[in-house]
Amino acid sequence: MTAPDLFVGVVSYAQTVFPVSQGQDGLGHTVARTLTDSLGIQTLVQINATDLDESGVIADRGAVQRSLTAELQAEGRYSRYISRPDPFNNSVRMAGRWLMRAKNNFSSPPPRMITRLLNIEASHLDLMRSGIASGAHNILILEDDAFSTNVEDLAEGLKGIIDSPRRRSFVNLSESFSVNELGVGHLLAPIGDFPWRGQEHRIMYRAERPITNTVCAILYSREFLISLVQEMDSLPVDPVLSIDWKLNVALMNLFEAKKIDGHECWWVEPAPITQMSMHS
Repeated sequence: MTAPDLFVGVVSYAQTVFPVSQGQDGLGHTVARTLTDSLGIQTLVQINATDLDESGVIADRGAVQRSLTAELQAEGRYSRYISRPDPFNNSVRMAGRWLMRAKNNFSSPPPRMITRLLNIEASHLDLMRSGIASGAHNILILEDDAFSTNVEDLAEGLKGIIDSPRRRSFVNLSESFSVNELGVGHLLAPIGDFPWRGQEHRIMYRAERPITNTVCAILYSREFLISLVQEMDSLPVDPVLSIDWKLNVALMNLFEAKKIDGHECWWVEPAPITQMSMHS
C-alpha cells in the first residue's frame, strides 16, 4: 500500500466535551478531506477515543505530589532554556508557583489527575507511532479541542508546508497561549522568503531553538518524530508529567545533545488553529 502524504491523528476520549472531533465533522476528518479532495494530498486519519495507558503507575496522592514537583522543575528548566527576557519578574512568578506548590501539599488535586495525564500521553505516543508506521513523511497530531474557523486556509497552508523541500522538524499550528504569555517572542524570526500559502494573512516564523505552544496541534516530520519518540520513551513514566511538559523536556534534551537544530522548529502566527478549551 502506498504511504499517505499526511497522517492525521486526533487525541480524544470517551467523556470529551468535544465529541464532534471523533466523527466526520471533526477537524481531523474535515481538513483531511479538503487536502485530499481539493488539493491532491493523500491522507490517513486515526481517531483515538479510548484510554490506552498501560504504564502500571498507581494513581494515588504520592503520585500527584511527585507530578506537581516534577512539573515545576521542568518549568524552571524551561524558563532558563528560553532565557525569558525579564529575569526579575520571572523569578517572582516562579516563587509564586512554588508557594502554590507548597499549598498543594495540604490541598492536593485528586489522583484521577494522574490517570488522565497518563492516558493523554499514551494516546499521543500511540498516534505518533501509528504515524511513523504509516510511512507518511508528515504527521499532524491534534487534540480534540483543536478548532479552525477556516479549514480551506488551514489545508492550503499545510499543503504549502508539505510541498516545501525545506528541512523542518515540526511546526506549531495552534493558538493556545500567546507569544507574549509564553515569553518566546525574542526567539522567533520571520522566514522572509517562505509565506503562508493559505487564504489568510499569517507569518511563518523560525525559532532559535525548539519550542512549542502546547501539543494541541503540531505537524511533525517523520524523520524527527522517530527521534522524538525514542527520547520520550527514555524518560521516566513516574513522576508523571503532562504531555506538554514531557515534550518540552524531550526537546531540551535533544537540543542540548545537538540532535536537533533550533531553526528546524517553525511557528505560524496568527495560528490557524485555536485550542477551544483555552479560548471558549
